[in-house]
Amino acid sequence: MTLTRHLTFANVCSALALVVATSTGTAYAATKIRSTDIVNGQVKTADLAKNAATSAKIKNGQVKGADLGAGSVTTGKVKDGSLTAVDLLLGSLTGDQVADDSLGADDLAAGSVGGSEIQTDAVGATEIDDDSVDGGEIINNGLTFADIAGGGSTGNVTIPAGAVPNGRCENYSIGIAGASVGDAVVFSVQDDMQDGVFFYGARVSSANTVDTVLCNLSGAAQAAITNVQTHILTFR
Repeated sequence: MTLTRHLTFANVCSALALVVATSTGTAYAATKIRSTDIVNGQVKTADLAKNAATSAKIKNGQVKGADLGAGSVTTGKVKDGSLTAVDLLLGSLTGDQVADDSLGADDLAAGSVGGSEIQTDAVGATEIDDDSVDGGEIINNGLTFADIAGGGSTGNVTIPAGAVPNGRCENYSIGIAGASVGDAVVFSVQDDMQDGVFFYGARVSSANTVDTVLCNLSGAAQAAITNVQTHILTFR
């Protein structure tokens, strides 16, 4: 028996269909793969081409912190003005991260700046509002002559005997650096003097010059005044 005796039209069509199906199976299958044809969880990293997954392929809100590499988010990736206080780790900002002269009064909490936060001699007159400092902000015994607007001097006065007759007063001018016309004058004598003989400050007659008055109401001749220690202050 020969092969040709069993070939029929139906057999030939069946054989051709099988050859076509097997020879073109790859192209046929490629056009028919759907999501339902893929087992869940079976697409791996190796199955994706480099840079194949774009932003449009990622569902909004699905990229988490664990998906980001350490140090992968730089300033260029952060939208300007988008960070708020809750985005910053407590204590993460130091002076190096704050631009010089960039903080204003509105950036500081009331009572948040204490003495320990202020560098010695760092606060000048321009940092203090007019009339903002009262006695409560000044340490007791903390002010000296140099801190008071006006003049001040400590020295010794010598006036010869009989310079001021009994019942009379005489003016004496004394140089006081810093004294200005219109200042009030305080004259203090630190040593004992003859009873009835006394000094007082009268006025600032010109810049750096204080007029004082020596009176003799002792009922007797004025005794010599020799190196009597005095303090003189003037105030604006």
